[in-house]
Amino acid sequence: MHQSESGSQEHETETETSVDTQFGDMMRVARQKLRWSQRQLAEALQKAGLKIDPSAITRIENGQREPKLREAVAISDILDIKLDDLVFSESADFRRNLVVINHSLVTSRQLLLQGLIAVDKALAGVTPAVNDEMLEVSEHGDAKGVLRRQVEMFFEMVDQDLQKEGRNYAYLYGGVGDQVKQAMVDALTHKILRPAPKASTNDAAEA
Repeated sequence: MHQSESGSQEHETETETSVDTQFGDMMRVARQKLRWSQRQLAEALQKAGLKIDPSAITRIENGQREPKLREAVAISDILDIKLDDLVFSESADFRRNLVVINHSLVTSRQLLLQGLIAVDKALAGVTPAVNDEMLEVSEHGDAKGVLRRQVEMFFEMVDQDLQKEGRNYAYLYGGVGDQVKQAMVDALTHKILRPAPKASTNDAAEA
């Protein structure tokens, strides 16, 4: 049993390491196609905000150093490498999707927060002149009415797109996957709206 487990672990390691080797080979070929030295690539990466020295690039190209996700994305963008061409083992692919799930949760909540904060900023800038202008150009009333209509239009757009294949929704297949999807949706808005401290309470927060 120990031998079997050991053999399985070795096979898994070799399979996962081959992804690094694939990426390194693709990286080297793309770099040479551009006739760039490793130092030139390092300089291009530095301009993109990543500090990777030529020796690290050598190790990545040789499959001896696994690039971080941010590094791999930056290298791929600069060298025009398609990450979809990489062949992942099942376990590596699972972990890759975990990264995507976490990233999408963090990014989606940040974007939603930006929108919610923008509501306060928009209302804080409403003056009688703004209301008069909105009343003239919009059929939805003053600035607050226009703001509410903006969200209502999004609801209508989502409802209309329900008939379009895979555009604004994810499928439910039953089982644990559905529970995880629902938990993700719930997590995006969990405690995202809270009473404002008394010192910062304003008309925008009360609207």
